[in-house]
Amino acid sequence: MAQRNEFGQFLPGESGNPSGKPKTKKVTDALRRLMELSPKQREKYEPLDGYEEAALMLIKSAFGGDGKFGQRTHALALIYDRIEGKADISDSEADAMKGQRTIVMDMPSPQPPAVVPTEEKQKPN
Repeated sequence: MAQRNEFGQFLPGESGNPSGKPKTKKVTDALRRLMELSPKQREKYEPLDGYEEAALMLIKSAFGGDGKFGQRTHALALIYDRIEGKADISDSEADAMKGQRTIVMDMPSPQPPAVVPTEEKQKPN
């Protein structure tokens, strides 16, 4: 049991939660469970909570046949990163990135030149 002072405060070095915040990853756990199901089972599956609902939507986006390749690829990358963890960059990639930086500048777009109407030439009378 954690020691407290006369005001009920924890003494230095003591904690009311010695094991810390639980390291649960509810969406990741739901993704793992739902990825184990066959595609037909996932079609019929009713999510039990919001975490499963979010995971199921992500899976449907990744494997859906909507023709949006970039969206599917992004969803697949999110699933992979959640389940397997983000891949570390290789030593050669890290070496190639040394000394490089990205600079983002906010500049106005170029305006087309103003069109000045030419005066009509006067016709001789």
